[in-house]
Parts: sequence; C-alpha cells; structure tokens
Amino acid sequence: GVGLAALAGGYLVIATLVATSPTTGAPTMPLLQGWWSLLGVVLAGVGWVWAWFGVRPARPRLWLLLRAAATVVAIVLGTAVVLVLLRLLLSWSQFQAMSDAVLASGAEPSSRFDAVALGALQLAYLPNVVAWAAAYLVGAGFAVGVDTIISPFSVTAGTLPELPLAVLLPEGALRWPWLPLALVAAASVVAGAGIRSAGLARRMRTRLIFGAAVAAGAAVALGIMAAATSGGLGEGRLAVMGPSPWLTF
Repeated sequence: GVGLAALAGGYLVIATLVATSPTTGAPTMPLLQGWWSLLGVVLAGVGWVWAWFGVRPARPRLWLLLRAAATVVAIVLGTAVVLVLLRLLLSWSQFQAMSDAVLASGAEPSSRFDAVALGALQLAYLPNVVAWAAAYLVGAGFAVGVDTIISPFSVTAGTLPELPLAVLLPEGALRWPWLPLALVAAASVVAGAGIRSAGLARRMRTRLIFGAAVAAGAAVALGIMAAATSGGLGEGRLAVMGPSPWLTF
C-alpha cells in the first residue's frame, strides 16, 4: 500500500509537469489522457482500505474470496517482475549500449542530467512493463504496434523505435508455449489451499462456487491492469500498444 501510494504520488507530479510544460506548437493529444489511470490507482487504494476495515470483519467469506483472488494476481505479478529482471540481466549489455546510443543521438553532448532523465523515464514505464509481462505469462500477450503480437505462441514485432526497453522483448515464440500457463494453475492451487485451510468451503458445490468467484476476481483485476497499461506512443503504427483487456481477462 505504501509503495502504491508513492507511485501514485510520483506519477501525479510527473503528469502535472508534462501537462503544464510549454510546447512549440498546439497540443495534439488530449490533456486528460492518462488521468483515468491515475484515478484508478487512487480508487484501488480506497477500495482496498474499505475491504480491510469494512468487509474483513463483517463478511469473512467475501474477504476470503478477495484475498484468494489477490493471491493469484500477486503470484502472477511477482513472477512477471522476476521475468523482467532476469531478461534485463541477460540483456544488460544491449540495454546499456542502446541507452548510450540514445544519449549520444542529440545535437549537443549529453550530460548527467540527461542520463538521469532517461533512467527516470524508463523507471516510470516499469509498471507497464510488468503488466505486459503478466499478460504474456497468462498467454494473452501484448501488442507493440498495429498488427503485432508478443506472446508465448507467436512473436511479430516489426520495426520498433530505438528505446532501451525494447531489448526486453523476446525474439521468438517459446518452444513450449503452454509452460507459462502452468503459472495460473500453480497460483490457483495456492489460493485454493487458503480457502480449504479456512474451513469456510466444506462442500464440493461451495468449493466450485468459490473457485469460480476467485477466477472471476483475478480475471477482472488482470483485465483492468491490461486496460490501464494499453494505449499508444503516438500516431500511426505505434497507436496500438499493450495487452488487450478482453483477451487478458
């Protein structure tokens, strides 16, 4: 919760600075673009506080469902973080070389401030990258442009701008594309063990209902994250970026 609040505050400051910065021409993008995502972060924090203090003591079964769904999502996101870090370590030399190339592409020599700004920009995209990796793990994949797909089953990327984070993209489909989907099964087993140990679902019918509710809650959460991290990096081919919310759901 503290980390989420810190990210929300930092993004709010960055979005305000970007929205109020002077430009040489008329803005081509709506000023409110991205504010819905910030509002979603705030509402997510408010909703979790409400669930902790309101639902947990009054409705133990509903709280158990929310906790189990959160467990599934947390396992998927945690694995996505590990995947991104491993990919970054394996491609660190390429990442560093592309960062140096971006810093050296300006008309004037780059400064330390430019390097810090580039690093801060990539850190700001890190939550998006983790959400995209989560969509990759569940098999939905994500787009990096019109008519492109990055998934365990197929990789069609096309030409990308020279962004350092582009080195994290896989070069091809996995040899065993169904292997990442085993993560969902493992996460479901962990969540189901929590429900079983609580003793609130003794009958098989109740367990099936609980299982369907947990699956729906986790799917809604991942779909919302996919919608919040999809969009575009400009006009043209890069107007379609990120995972499909419905396919991720």
